[in-house]
Amino acid sequence: VRAAVRGAGPLARVIALQLATDLPDVRLVAIAHEDLDAARGVCAAAGIPAPRVIESPFGLCSAIAAGECAVTQDWRLICEAGEIDAIIEAADSPAHGVDIVRLASSTGKHVIPTSAESAEGAQEVLNHPADRIETVRVEVDATNFFDIVRRGDDGKPAGPGTDDPQRPAAQA
Repeated sequence: VRAAVRGAGPLARVIALQLATDLPDVRLVAIAHEDLDAARGVCAAAGIPAPRVIESPFGLCSAIAAGECAVTQDWRLICEAGEIDAIIEAADSPAHGVDIVRLASSTGKHVIPTSAESAEGAQEVLNHPADRIETVRVEVDATNFFDIVRRGDDGKPAGPGTDDPQRPAAQA
């Protein structure tokens, strides 16, 4: 399964790490976010080699065919790409999430909204009564959540237990 993530926040980092390490039959092929550095940071936190920046359907297709992860600012590319099977919507804005769910599902993709607002809003805007969105409960292993969230752009932890003197030690 070739999956893409829309978003580059803390939840996207955890999801990307689980896709890269815990699901051998699922490959993270793209991340879409307005801030390319944040998208690259998600890849680094998940241990994925430096991604290819793409701006076109051809670039996305080429990256996926080469086995590389791609990052883009244009979320529409991942929604429309035939080489992507599923999209995990982890956008910061539920209103924007509705647009992602709507476009991706209209192109036949499996869509996993991570917010109830996105799932409910998308259900309301779908055109045909037969269309529906099945909300999937996403179980995230947050054992190392703070280490994942606090990773720098180089992918190395910057949280408690590291040599970062600016971070206070965790309270027991």
